[in-house]
Amino acid sequence: MSSLLVSSVTENALIYDGAVQDCSTSAAFIFNVEEEATTLVLNIVGEDVPNMVLLSDPNRNRINVPDYTSFMDQNTITLSIGLNKTQYRATPWSLSVRTTSGPCFVQVRAVSPLTVIPGFTSIMSNDYPAESPFSTRGSDHHAYTVLRVPNNSYTVDQISIGPGDVANPWTDATSLQSVQALPRDTASCSYQYISEKNVEMPTSNLVRMEVSGHTSTSAWYQRTFYFEQINVFASVCNHGQANMYGECVCADGYSGQFCDLPPCRNGATRSMTVCLCATGYYGQLCENRIGGFEPITTTTTTPITITIPLQPTPGSSAALNVFVVFFIVLGKLLL
Repeated sequence: MSSLLVSSVTENALIYDGAVQDCSTSAAFIFNVEEEATTLVLNIVGEDVPNMVLLSDPNRNRINVPDYTSFMDQNTITLSIGLNKTQYRATPWSLSVRTTSGPCFVQVRAVSPLTVIPGFTSIMSNDYPAESPFSTRGSDHHAYTVLRVPNNSYTVDQISIGPGDVANPWTDATSLQSVQALPRDTASCSYQYISEKNVEMPTSNLVRMEVSGHTSTSAWYQRTFYFEQINVFASVCNHGQANMYGECVCADGYSGQFCDLPPCRNGATRSMTVCLCATGYYGQLCENRIGGFEPITTTTTTPITITIPLQPTPGSSAALNVFVVFFIVLGKLLL
């Protein structure tokens, strides 16, 4: 079990998550793994399942399951497979699972540099999306899905969204609605793809989303995500209010999915959740000034020339007919 915990720390991609209600007559699963992935992990659960698993790689080569087994008990088997490009072809992996009775559950994870970051927004041009759906808080349940990939060599082609059912997970795939993903302006948008329309989001507590696209070699990849919608009341928008879609609209200076990030101080600017402090300041909100630091200020000195004609008096010198007085303003009068 400890080996599974160590492995899970580096697994950063959920490729596939599926279930079949009755696997007693064998159930088939297929999934795509991108060529950049370095490790593939399969977790299979079902009654007496360890001895009834068949796995083939994209080259149609049968995998010797015992060679890659990292954990096994009566009803569970976990496989960990190191990948290299010689094993890769642009075709899916295939898996066959059989139980003595009842359902089977399959989860496929990977270690991969291809990270897909999803977000949700009610405004098509917004590039600061919420991390999870917000439709349960609004009267209109439509929202756009935006997605970020590492660079422009990856595409996102399709987005599928639907309710997730923990009690009956074999119904998840049948209730997904799919839309095309469209590219955005990569010069101004950090999330490079957006759903072609604002999809009507599920109002269930659990939302399932599947994403698929292509790599630079035109090979398929896929990802699965789950989101909880547990913040169902508009009061969750701490320093803001929910719009008709349920998305938090923050008061001036506040930010974050729930408007819980306060304004940065002393001229600092916010980058996501971090305040970037001006020189001489520090702290979570840049509220502290470094000891002994004095702001540098510049004073402009402006000379003023005043010419005063004077009438000569007896005994005075003719050279004193005119006095020229210069006043220099430096916060005090200098003659």
